[in-house]
Parts: sequence; structure tokens; C-alpha cells
Amino acid sequence: MLQPMEPNKDTPSAPKWSEADKWLISGLVALLMARLITLFVTPLSLGVDEAQYWIWSQNPDFGYYSKPPLIAWLIGVSHTIFGHSSWAVRLPAPLLQFGIALILWRIGAMLYGARAGQIAGLLWGVMPAAGLGSLVISTDSPLLFFWSLGLYFFIKSLTATQASDTKYARRYLFAAGLAAGCAMLGKYAALYFILSATLYLSFTMKRWALLHIGIFWLGFILAASPNLLWNLSNGFVTFQHLGENANLAAPNYSFAQLGAFAFSQFGVFGPLSLGLAIFAAVSQTRHRTLLL
Repeated sequence: MLQPMEPNKDTPSAPKWSEADKWLISGLVALLMARLITLFVTPLSLGVDEAQYWIWSQNPDFGYYSKPPLIAWLIGVSHTIFGHSSWAVRLPAPLLQFGIALILWRIGAMLYGARAGQIAGLLWGVMPAAGLGSLVISTDSPLLFFWSLGLYFFIKSLTATQASDTKYARRYLFAAGLAAGCAMLGKYAALYFILSATLYLSFTMKRWALLHIGIFWLGFILAASPNLLWNLSNGFVTFQHLGENANLAAPNYSFAQLGAFAFSQFGVFGPLSLGLAIFAAVSQTRHRTLLL
């Protein structure tokens, strides 16, 4: 059954900012400014991947050999405005991480109330992966920004569905598809979001499932079409490269590698954030299916 998506009672139609909201925004802005200053003063030159993305940005296209194009577009916009420098290449990174924190704040508030939203935004802001992702430019930042935005619109669609507001439910679902398509222009791992959202709609929407899945996929295809068409005209070279990297022809199953990957997540999330996430997944039943 589709879980009830009650509107957040703490947020009226004309939102009033609590003191906690103001402290959160102030903290996130201060963190953003500190990271921007770090980009200006760091003596570190571009890494190999960063330099490659910068070279791509000099030749705008709808796709590249090893990656989709969004990261090159973002760098291109940044250095067109601010000039050719290492900090300008990296500038989109802290801005995207700041945007992710804001979106997760609103998602948490929609699902579990104002306090949960504030904690979600704060935890993302101080997470080790978010800190590193603010100081180097990588495909993960645009992926996660549009993934979060897609999840926001997806939840808004479910809320409108529960309120029998069909028009807005479908509009939000189309927006979620557009965001998912933009996420795929950032990194192909966005396919996980697309497949998961499709499965969720299949099992929860029942007689409206096909229509809603169609609306979601329409938004996705429209947004992702530049890179899909580019791959089509170039023999799907990026997808072939992705398969080579994954070594799909000769998979190697190793429990040691699986354990190392699981342990490394403590470094990515930080032990506090990961521990809280595991605790919440076990103890909290509301919207568990949706978030999984």
C-alpha cells in the first residue's frame, strides 16, 4: 500500500522560519563560504580527472568517451564567467553540495517534520564525502544534486496523489523524471534512481501505475536525450567504456572486497551519520519502503 504522505504541519503555506531554520541556513552558508575561500587559497593544482573535465569543457558536446556531459557544461559555464583558473573549475562543487543540503532539509521536513529536516541538512553539510566533494570537481556532485531534486519532486508527487490532486501529482512526477534525466547527464549511476522509482510506482500505484511510470519516463528521456542521441550516433561508446570498467565480461566475486567496500562507507558518511542511518532504517517504519 502507498504510505500516507501527510503534509508537514510545521510548515504553513506561507512558511515562517524558526530560529533553528535560521541557525541551519547560517551554518550552511558559513560552511559554503569557508569552502569557497579554501578553493581560492589552495596550492593544489587540478587532479588528472579534473584536468580531463576541464579539457572537455573547452569543447562542449553532448557526450564524451568516458563520461556524460554535464560536468563539462558546468565547468564551461564557470570558467566563461570567472576565467580559466583551478578555483573556477572547482567552483560548481561547493555550490552543488550546498544545494544538496538545502534539498535534503526540505525532504526530511516533508517526511518526518521540521526537526528531522534540519538534522538532515546539517548532517549532509558536515559529512566527510560532502566536504571532499566541495573541494574537488567530480561527476558525483551533479549526480547527487539532481538525484536529491528528483527525490524531492517524487515525494511531492506522492503527497499530491494522496490529496487526490491528480494534476499536480503528474506535474511533480514529470519534474522528477526531468531531474532524473539531468542526474544521468551527470553520471550513469542515476539509472539506479530511475529503476527504483519505476519499481516503487509499479507496486504502489496499482491501476495508475502505467500512466505514472510513463509520465516519469517521459521526463527522464526528454532530459537525458542529448546524451542518449550522442551515444546512438557514436556506437554507444560511453556505455561500452562503462562495461569495460565494470569488467562485466569476467566478473570477480570477492567477499574481502565487499567487506572493504562496506567498511569504507564509514569514511564516506562518517561513523555518526552512517550509524544514525542504520539505526533509522531498523527502527523507523514510516516511509521505509520509499526510502529503500
